[in-house]
Amino acid sequence: MNNRLRHAVVACLTATLAPIQLLHGAPITTLYSTGLDSSRGLLGPREVDPHYTLASSPAGGDPGAEVFTLAPGFPVGPWAAEGPASRWIAPAANQAAGSAPGQYVYTTTFDMESLDPSTAEITGFVSADDVLQSIKLNGVNISFQVGGFDNLHPITIPKGSAFQEGINTLQFTVLNGGAAANPTGFRAQLTGTAVAPGEAPSIVRHPVSREVIEGGTLILGVEAAGSPELTYQWLFEGNALDGATESRLVRTGIGAAGQGAYSVRVTNPFGNILSEIAQVTVLKGFPGLYDTGVDDQRNLLPDDAVDSHYILTLNPQSPGSADALAQSSIPSPPWVANSFVSRWIGPTANSTAVGGEYRYRLTLDLTNYDPATAYVAGEWASDDAGFIFLNGADTGFRSAGFGGLVPFALRSGFISGINSLEFRVVNGGANPTGLRVENVRGSANRSVVQPKAPRVVTQPRGTTIHVTGDFELAVVADGTQPLSYQWMQNGTPVEGATASNLELRGIRPSQAGRYTVRVSNNLGSVVSDPADIVVVEPMEYGVFNTGEGLSGAALPPGQQDPHWLIIQNPDPQFQTIRALTTAGPIPPWVANDADSAWISSRPDNAAVISPGVYRYRLLFMIETAEEAATASLTAKASTDDGSRGAFLNGTRVSFNSPGFGSFGTLSIPSGELFVQGLNILDIVVENGGADRNPSGLRVDEAVLEGVKTRPKLHVRSEGGSIRLNWSSRHQGAVLETAPALGGPWTDSGLSPEVEVPLSEPARYFRLNQP
Repeated sequence: MNNRLRHAVVACLTATLAPIQLLHGAPITTLYSTGLDSSRGLLGPREVDPHYTLASSPAGGDPGAEVFTLAPGFPVGPWAAEGPASRWIAPAANQAAGSAPGQYVYTTTFDMESLDPSTAEITGFVSADDVLQSIKLNGVNISFQVGGFDNLHPITIPKGSAFQEGINTLQFTVLNGGAAANPTGFRAQLTGTAVAPGEAPSIVRHPVSREVIEGGTLILGVEAAGSPELTYQWLFEGNALDGATESRLVRTGIGAAGQGAYSVRVTNPFGNILSEIAQVTVLKGFPGLYDTGVDDQRNLLPDDAVDSHYILTLNPQSPGSADALAQSSIPSPPWVANSFVSRWIGPTANSTAVGGEYRYRLTLDLTNYDPATAYVAGEWASDDAGFIFLNGADTGFRSAGFGGLVPFALRSGFISGINSLEFRVVNGGANPTGLRVENVRGSANRSVVQPKAPRVVTQPRGTTIHVTGDFELAVVADGTQPLSYQWMQNGTPVEGATASNLELRGIRPSQAGRYTVRVSNNLGSVVSDPADIVVVEPMEYGVFNTGEGLSGAALPPGQQDPHWLIIQNPDPQFQTIRALTTAGPIPPWVANDADSAWISSRPDNAAVISPGVYRYRLLFMIETAEEAATASLTAKASTDDGSRGAFLNGTRVSFNSPGFGSFGTLSIPSGELFVQGLNILDIVVENGGADRNPSGLRVDEAVLEGVKTRPKLHVRSEGGSIRLNWSSRHQGAVLETAPALGGPWTDSGLSPEVEVPLSEPARYFRLNQP
């Protein structure tokens, strides 16, 4: 992994590729992706790939040398995650140690016996570290474009390429740069098809039933396979439609008479086939209903065009821009491919953008419609996490990811006049992000607007959240305009909180409580139902190891970590804010010791949790500006899988995790990153793979220098005693006692673990740090 080439993009011979399309024909069954066994299941770590060999390498030797899947951990992390349909392969399994610089030629073969080479086509994705220099099919160069190793990049070997009868050979030449051994590897995820001579038509993808807005455009499509030449005839209620002889049917300005059953007959010289029926329903819609990536006539936008319907109201990539663009290059798969009726949009045309929250707003106009009868539905996908908000209120719909479209349906929460349907997409880092919405449709009854007192349409919802987190309370109300709002916390008006939403940023414990909102107009007022905000904070602020208890010793497995919080957690089953200690799987994880332990989100020893990005947070205070200027922090840390970095007060700091078998160094020197007051240290861990697998964080020998920290005395009642303890980190701390609050105070001579029977006379304790 040559650092000089780490972020390079290599373009060879061709312009940006169009999105991958479905292939027609029979699969080429002997073509394999990297890292698969003969049944196309993923190989395990450190296994020989039976379908790929090295034709040549810097080490020399005979052609046909074995290649291996990787050992767990680094360099996957910066490299694209393993799975679900392919794995990285390399000259050696341990690429943390690397391989010699030079050219590596990865070779695979496939058999096209009984298939027509002129109909063959291969699509898929590739990635390499450092650079994929060439792709050859039977010795002939193939044009391609590929980027860095942090993602998979689309390739197409189109019909008319150098396919041949019988055995075909694919070769991928990878250059590992640098002057010394460093990580190198190759990844291919390939699908090939070809048609057998004399093959009758078959339906690959049937037309899909749709709901269409009256006056809008109906688009139906079919994917078919078979020997050339295929012809098409669309039918409506069993009757042929004039001029409808393409694989795609387009009907503009569709009315009620266009509602019914559609099908298509596909024919070639060897036979014909009739598709399944697609039932089309025509809805009486209202203004504003559009799929992503279409123009006002609902035709697909060209690459890089601005989507005028979905407006970016929050755009970390370009804060001054509201433009969402039809993306010209998308990682598909794993993203669901663009279709006849919608396409992916995002803040950039090439899909890659900075991390943060992106908000796409679609404006719906219910003027002269009854909002109580409104209905909107569709299908959607996003990268990364997605949330749907209607008029500022969370609808509860969550994206299932980017691999397929999932339905949503909104039957409440609408108001008179203008409505805002917002798709909020959180990009976990500098990587691909986008939004896809398809088959948006809806209806509402027309009505005459009458003066009305306020009514709450959607009640505010509370939450349990970590200290320093962000949360937005929102109410949706309807009634004669103008409406005014006043939020209240525990019955007391919140100063300046006079909008329909209340944003709580960097939440503090004082902001916990019960919130309501009064909505008023000149015809009356209404108070919402209460929404409770519960704030979770560390039991003690400071710099501590993971799994370190309040006494300074490591906690046993299954205990709540009193210091470390999990503020980003993609596992729907194990939703916890306080991190939990774990003992598994050790080995291969570096073992727990007396001072620290692994932490995870799961309350047992398995530590097997969902793939995704986990963000662990530690909070500590610095009391003076002078101490902030001289503070420094050091620790050693280990992660499973890779780390996406460490951040102090939002700024990336020096940390590179070598994986879970050893420690890497976290070092934050004195400078401008520490601040007076509350400081926030985040370590971001990415759990790779497609299925649940072990993941966690381990921090040991964590030390904050140049800052005087106050010891905290912890008091709890247990049985017939009061137990007192403080961290052994505070060397020299003295537990003092007195018969009265005013003294006299004397050294109790007690250790950091104290048990005081309730039968003893009443007395006072305080902890003094000289």
